[in-house]
Amino acid sequence: MVFPLQRKENGSLDRDLEKRLDLEGSSYDDEEPDDVRMARDELKVLMSERRKTEKLKDNVSKEFEIARQKAAMLEEVNMCAVTPPAN
Repeated sequence: MVFPLQRKENGSLDRDLEKRLDLEGSSYDDEEPDDVRMARDELKVLMSERRKTEKLKDNVSKEFEIARQKAAMLEEVNMCAVTPPAN
């Protein structure tokens, strides 16, 4: 059975897929070949790493936006300091 990776609105991977992998893995362990079991385990690891990477990306994006705002404020202050008052 093939499960497509689905994204929810917030960008996280579909948690239902992970639950289905867990359920199938526990019910068919005795009947599954080793390569299928290993592939399922690898998918779980990859999905976990992807979630971690998405969280890191979100944090870095937020920090970048804050830095951009601070840079814009500094440019404004610098422009006010350099520009002589108009008479």
